[in-house]
Amino acid sequence: YVHGYDVQRSDNKLLVNVFDYDDGWTVKAVEGGTQLPVKRIDGYDPLHIIHFNTKGMNTNSTAMTFPTLMTSHLFEVSARTATSPVTVTVTDSFGRQYVETVIRPLKLYDMSISSNY
Repeated sequence: YVHGYDVQRSDNKLLVNVFDYDDGWTVKAVEGGTQLPVKRIDGYDPLHIIHFNTKGMNTNSTAMTFPTLMTSHLFEVSARTATSPVTVTVTDSFGRQYVETVIRPLKLYDMSISSNY
């Protein structure tokens, strides 16, 4: 149910989920002024797993009402350190930019707000 996210990692990889991504978009990541390689991967959205899969496991249910499926709009970035901020810039095919600076280590997802989604 958790697709490997139950194993602690120490490789400083940042996972970027770009909804509605298509081949006309670009994804860039910068750490300390240095652009980092960004690799598109197929994988599972960890927040979807937390919200839907693990919540169902807490009730001892074996039925998944909204199981996490593999997606192809995930990107992996290898940062130099586990504590440096990484700025991610996504540019869509119309030239609109979406920028977020990820402060790391990232605070653990708050399950108390999951009922809002």
